[in-house]
Parts: sequence; structure tokens; C-alpha cells
Amino acid sequence: MALMNSTVHIGAPSTEILHPTTIYNDTDFYNGTTIFNATTPEPEPHHRNYTAGCIQEIGAQAYHDLFQWGKYFMFFGATLPVLVALGLCGDVAVFAILHHREMRGLCTLFLNCILLSDVLYLLCVVLIHTPKAYIATFFTVEDCAKGNPDFWASVEYAQRIFVGAFPVSELAQCLVVWFTTTLIFEQYAVLKHPESSEKWSGGETGLKIVVTIFNALVLSHLIHFFKLVRRDVLYSRVPHMKICLSEIYRNEGYRRYDNFIYYYLAYVIPWIISLYAFCRIILELIHRNREEKAIRRSLPDTGLIPVFKGGRSRRTIVCIAIVFLSCHLMSDMAYSWTLYGRLPPTLEDECYLIPVDKKFSRVAHDGDTMELIFVLGLVLYSSSKFAICYVFGSEFRDIVNGIVTRQLSKLRKSCQVIKELDWRRPADNEMQPARQPRPMAGSALSTVMVRDALPATTYC
Repeated sequence: MALMNSTVHIGAPSTEILHPTTIYNDTDFYNGTTIFNATTPEPEPHHRNYTAGCIQEIGAQAYHDLFQWGKYFMFFGATLPVLVALGLCGDVAVFAILHHREMRGLCTLFLNCILLSDVLYLLCVVLIHTPKAYIATFFTVEDCAKGNPDFWASVEYAQRIFVGAFPVSELAQCLVVWFTTTLIFEQYAVLKHPESSEKWSGGETGLKIVVTIFNALVLSHLIHFFKLVRRDVLYSRVPHMKICLSEIYRNEGYRRYDNFIYYYLAYVIPWIISLYAFCRIILELIHRNREEKAIRRSLPDTGLIPVFKGGRSRRTIVCIAIVFLSCHLMSDMAYSWTLYGRLPPTLEDECYLIPVDKKFSRVAHDGDTMELIFVLGLVLYSSSKFAICYVFGSEFRDIVNGIVTRQLSKLRKSCQVIKELDWRRPADNEMQPARQPRPMAGSALSTVMVRDALPATTYC
């Protein structure tokens, strides 16, 4: 609490330490304040004062993280929300259809856990990256230099979302990885030991596995929920806050854990286990296929062909494994590439204004591109479940086609009823009987009108 309530006063002009890195190879001091990116063209003369004022206000690193990052708006501001929207709709549809009585099983339980984790991750990833993309696009350095209240309100909004959503996204993605590994390994166990798998393939065993994995990952991620705080900072014009790393995390041991140990435990090790199980599944399927062909040759005149069924959705699981291994290989390669170009830590690693993933921001080469590839691989896998289940799952496809057919039939019947009602409705040019004034109840005129109207047609 003391950390969150502390205030750092920086007078006018700002005395924030600007740490030149290889991102800012050249320094061009304009009026003694401006630092330009060597890879970015020098701004026009009428924009120089705004750029200088913005860098003086928020710092060189924050200027790069926000306005130099705007070139990736087409992905983080447009493509990413579309992929997330499609993925959310597809995951919810798959989750609803898998509750059908014909789709129940242990692999279905693991797949439902993957879908729920996918939904959580997709929501968090769009909340983390999209606000910064829109800030960089719809605000200019002039808004930054002049202290536009809307600009600072948007930055504070992005900070609050980032501090809450970033640790949740890490937990959700780790759940996706480990539940997918469990699903692939379960399919291998069913294929390799079909007799013994019937004993532990019940619902209670599956629930115990799910609860164990969930509790273990939540406990291991508790440390991530307290590492980021927002700290008051007073700059030359506008008082605002920065995202800071908590004091207890500012040591070399935690950096080594966060950059290497955690990543290998959360991503690399389950990926290797999944690759091993996938290779064994392929070898087992090849062996079963040869056995089936041999039996068909020995029984050419009979229609009894043995069926070796290792799981309810064998083709679906194999395709999920292929997509998982491919997408996460792309993300792992992008992250591993940043490890060999990591710059030494500075004060910007402890406190920073613009919400960014520091694993990619402190990179000598193009860390923004590596972050794009990393996020794209994870989002593609989380958004691909509906397409995989529909193309490779025959039972799933039959259920979806049946639902669509029934809904189209109901819609067609509704349209026919509406057309019949329109056909029976009197035309506009037909004479409509004039409405008679309604007399008071109990009067003689009322009794006569009701008696005379009984044999006639009544209009509503």
C-alpha cells in the first residue's frame, strides 16, 4: 500500500532520466530536449515542438512505445478484434454443442476446459493490446504535448485494464497449453492401452484431473497477480500514474524466473510432451491401419470389418494437436528470438507509462514484430476450434447441420405464415365498414346494436 500511495515529483521541465538504448542510436537535441529515433524520419519543422514537448512530458521510451508502435494498428486495432470475435463465437458454439448427449466423454471434458480457457484468453488479449493501438491512432503528439485531458484519460484507462488483464491472460494461456497437452496425451493412452483406459476414463477421474491442473496452475500464478502496481508520478503539466514493478520483484532472480524458468514450465515443457504424444499417436494409427488392411485381405468375402476406435473424435484430436504444435512453435520461436537480444534492465523496466509487455519492449532488434508473431500464434490456435471440429468431426458436423436445418425450416414456415396473413388481409382500396360509436353499456341503443350485429361479420 505504501508503494501505491507514494508520489514522485518531477519538476518542470521534466527531469526523468532518458536512457538511450540501441533503439535510439542517434541523438538530435532540438532545443535541448528532443531525442529522435534513428530509424524514424526526422519530423517536419512545425511538428518538432510538439514532438519535443511530448518526449519531455512522457519520456523517450514511452514515446516510442506509443507513437512508433502505431504502425501495427492494422493488426492490433483491426485484425486482432475480428479474430477474437470469430473465436469467441466459435468457442461458445462448440461448447454448447459438446453438451449434446452424443458428444459426452473424457476427451469432451478436456476440450470444454480448453474452450473456457480460450474464451478467457481471447477476452484478455484484446483488452491488453487494442486500447493502446487506438490511443496511438486517434491521438497525436500534439495531444500529448499540450496535455489533452482525453489523451491522459485514455492512457489511464489502458493502464487499469493492463494491470488487471495481463496476469489473467498469462494464467488463461497456461491453462490452454496444459489442458491441450492432457487432451493429446489422453488420446495416446486410449490408443495404446484401450483395455486399461476404460477403468480411468470415467467422469470422476476426469474431474479430478481437471481440478488438479487448475489448482496447480492458479497457485503457481499467484505471484503474477501482485507484480504490477500503478504509481503516482507528477510531470511538468499533468499529474498521472505509471505501471511499476513491485519492489519485491526488482531483482535478478525474479527476472531470470520470469524470462526463462516460467516460460519453459508454462510453454516449452508441455509442448515437448504434446509432440511426443502426437508422434506416438501417428505411429499407433499407422500400425492400426496396417492391421486393418491385413484383416481385409484375409476376409475378402465377408462384410465384417473390425473397427479399432481409440476415441470418439480421433481425427479432431489429431488435427487439434497439429494446429497446437504449429501455432505454439511459431510463438515459441518469436519469444526465443527475443531472449538473445535482450538489453540490460533500466529504470524503464521498473516503471513505464504505456502498458506494454516488457519481454518484447527491451529488445535490441524489432521486438514489436516478435510480439505480433507471438500473439498471432496464440490467438490463431484459440480461435480455430470451431473450424477444426466442423471439418474433421463427423458427429459434430451432423449435429450442427441438423440444428441449422431445423432453424431454417422454422424460418421458412414463419415466412409462409406471414405470406398467408398478407394474402388474407383486405386490400387498401377495398371499402372498410365505418366504425359506429360505442354506446354506453345498459342503454337501449346498445342492446339493439348488439342484437343486430350478431349475424353480421365483426371487424377488429
